[in-house]
Amino acid sequence: MKSKWTRREFVATGSAGAIGTLLLAHLLSGATDPSSTNKEHRIHEIKLRTSTSLDEIRSFYHSLLGFSIKSQSETHCSFIAGLSLVTFLKTDNDATGAPFYHFAFNIPENMIGLVEKWLAPKTPIIEAPSHLRDSDYSNNIVHFGHWNAHSVFFYDPAGNVVEFIARHDLKNPSKSQRFESKDILYVSEIGLVTDDVNKLYNAISKQFGLYTYKGGSERFTAVGDEYGLILLMNSNTRAAFNQGRKRETYPTQIILNDNAGNEIWEAPGLPFTIASKKG
Repeated sequence: MKSKWTRREFVATGSAGAIGTLLLAHLLSGATDPSSTNKEHRIHEIKLRTSTSLDEIRSFYHSLLGFSIKSQSETHCSFIAGLSLVTFLKTDNDATGAPFYHFAFNIPENMIGLVEKWLAPKTPIIEAPSHLRDSDYSNNIVHFGHWNAHSVFFYDPAGNVVEFIARHDLKNPSKSQRFESKDILYVSEIGLVTDDVNKLYNAISKQFGLYTYKGGSERFTAVGDEYGLILLMNSNTRAAFNQGRKRETYPTQIILNDNAGNEIWEAPGLPFTIASKKG
């Protein structure tokens, strides 16, 4: 049977009490900002901290997965991901251990089976929990029925939870019969971990005019649309279907393509910055 579970239920613990905890009524309405429906990807670049060797990061993304390198030095490595960039900045471990994040890439909506076939020989794929499976696909493919999307998840050497997601509402099929790294469209999700999802949502919504995507809760709210989502995740959750490490807050820089102005916005009391693409 095809899953009817929502993305926020995947992030939550699965308990009735946790899933039933809701945000304000305007969050649950699923209202979408009209200005966010432009047909351009929203996220130009994400900058993430890593305590993992940059040589190991390069080996995984460039040598194994085939991402092109935009720039590199002793302190950073930046990869081209379709129309977007993913930049890793070298740092030391902190009190919470090695930094890790969740981020996702949009792929053509008809290539989820092909991306699984391409990825499986390269690195282990995180198996979908039973309630998020689709009988038309293997157990490696996650079905988000509420989002009309299918995904595959895997870990990179830094412990980041990385996702390829096919969003069928975008109706952007490819004619290719095989998947390659060049078929990645752009970064479509970046997760921000906070103790207060509602507070961070209100701050981002006020600053950028972005609203919740298909509902939200105090544990998880997606902000934006299919072309780019900022995922607000509660720190009392765990990564990778609630079986991985406890989520922690780490410095994150997001560069958007639209409506950010010339100033760098800093999230109140959190190590997150959002700016606009220059030039």
